[in-house]
Amino acid sequence: MPTLPWTVPNTPPRDSEVHVFASRFETRTLWGALKFLAGTPAVWRQVRSTPGAYGATLKAKPLRRTFWTLSAWESKAALDAFVHSGAHKPAARGLARR
Repeated sequence: MPTLPWTVPNTPPRDSEVHVFASRFETRTLWGALKFLAGTPAVWRQVRSTPGAYGATLKAKPLRRTFWTLSAWESKAALDAFVHSGAHKPAARGLARR
């Protein structure tokens, strides 16, 4: 999977403070990497429709079982709401064991 380009679902207001979140995930197995990839489209759709999301990208190296995300948010509350809802919540819970 190539890098998903930087997507801007909502343009931040001029001179606003932006909260940036970066992550690196490694799965123990190739099967875990495939499960991560399988959940990506739904989570990506969620990012694109979430209020308070200013931007996101994903770099995937599935054969190395490693994934990086970078996202920008209106607030920590907006990020927390995303993490604990929609497609992200069950995807993250399912990958925690991998």
